[in-house]
Amino acid sequence: MLPLLPHPNQRQNLQRKMVSKQLVTRTVLTTHFIAIIASDSPSQSIKPRSSCAANTILTGANYLKGQPPVVALEDDAYPEWLWDTLMPKVYDDDGPGGKKERVERRRATQQAIKDRNFMQTQ
Repeated sequence: MLPLLPHPNQRQNLQRKMVSKQLVTRTVLTTHFIAIIASDSPSQSIKPRSSCAANTILTGANYLKGQPPVVALEDDAYPEWLWDTLMPKVYDDDGPGGKKERVERRRATQQAIKDRNFMQTQ
């Protein structure tokens, strides 16, 4: 027996889902890579922290008419807290019922709801 082929519209949706999963994976990997660079020891300050070199024109960042183009600065010109924004929050384990346990339980519940909603659409 021949396998059933999805309708052309369903094929397009499947392709879109595959592309969006690839983009999410790339974004996660990029974010993880930046977090690894930011967590390196301070003795290795030779590596650049930002993803673009200094004096690079940042297209799309300037949305006002008649303004000069937005240019990336040196890594030293940005505040130190900027490089830690992509790193995940780390909560201290303060026993049962503490902040860390509540956050983990809330994330698990939200993921379970997302999974259940996804399975209802299938």
